[in-house]
Amino acid sequence: MTDANHFLAAIIAEPEDDLPRLVFADWLEEIGDDTRAEFIRLQCLSVRAPLTPGERVTVEARIRELLALHRDRWAIPGITGVQKFRRGFVEYLYIKAVDFLRFERHIAKNAPVVRLRLSTAATHLAALANVPLFSRLRALEFVNDELAGRLRIIFRPDLFPELRSLTLQNNRLWAEDLATLTQLADSWPKLNRLNLSGNPYSDDGLATLSAAAGLRSLRDLVLRSDGLPFVDCIHATGVAAFTQSTALHQLRLLNLAGHHIGDAGFRTLVESRNAQHLEVLDVSQNDIGQIGPEWAGALAASPYLRRLRELNLSRNTIDPLAAEVLVKWPQLKSGCTVDLRGCTLSPESRQLLDESAYRQQFQLDEGEPA
Repeated sequence: MTDANHFLAAIIAEPEDDLPRLVFADWLEEIGDDTRAEFIRLQCLSVRAPLTPGERVTVEARIRELLALHRDRWAIPGITGVQKFRRGFVEYLYIKAVDFLRFERHIAKNAPVVRLRLSTAATHLAALANVPLFSRLRALEFVNDELAGRLRIIFRPDLFPELRSLTLQNNRLWAEDLATLTQLADSWPKLNRLNLSGNPYSDDGLATLSAAAGLRSLRDLVLRSDGLPFVDCIHATGVAAFTQSTALHQLRLLNLAGHHIGDAGFRTLVESRNAQHLEVLDVSQNDIGQIGPEWAGALAASPYLRRLRELNLSRNTIDPLAAEVLVKWPQLKSGCTVDLRGCTLSPESRQLLDESAYRQQFQLDEGEPA
């Protein structure tokens, strides 16, 4: 084993530790590879260090410059797919499942890959279930595939002990598939982010997630509609199940974009103790405000949104009474931003928002309303 391979093996064995990477950078500098050493140090710095905005611009510009010149030399050689660098090495790989199976050993020994996105994986699940590299994965993504009824094939209880983030987007997963997923969740004690966007599980699916004790560690839950028909979306009934959950009560981020929770669902959500840790809430395009301003009153009165930093209300309806409440919302004093782009706004509503003392915290479409 060469010295370089020795260092790389240490980095792969401890993917979350910067020290082996920085030791490797020192060795690279000693043998004259100053450029690679600089890149590793800068990427570690960009992730870990408290940089000023000006320092971050300078560091990230230099990182882009180095990658433009040397990406091919530093990437995993001889494979297809998209490779992304973090902390000096390829940590993310987007690749076809058949190519991943072909090159898995080569990938495993050449880079600390801990984030993996696989495409066209449905017909290769049995083979994937025997891949050693999965034991070190922190993030796994299956997008635009056909995994309905097949989750147990790939998600063996012992296969993903380090998994923090799981994305199963647009995979035709129904409520019964989410029931399977929740039964497997105890195998992922470190899972803190789950993205199930674009799957037709409807209210029953959200109720199933809400009852899953194995999902207690979740902090981010992304459930965008991504264009689902009305019947397959989440409505006020699904939100009611979430607000009663004893498992999903520590969420920092909740994304319900593009569903149909309506005014009733929104009110139930913001009046729930399960919203008390939320920092980011996305309820864009959810039929909110179509039957009056009461939803805004519930928002203003809620004692559970004191940690909220971002609220996305885009593509809903903001009538003048709702706008009048919004501009006085106490959470604006704490710096919360509100996305109102694409909303149905009367001239009076727009004027109230434009004249607000917190105008800079409202994201609005440019120009006057039509």
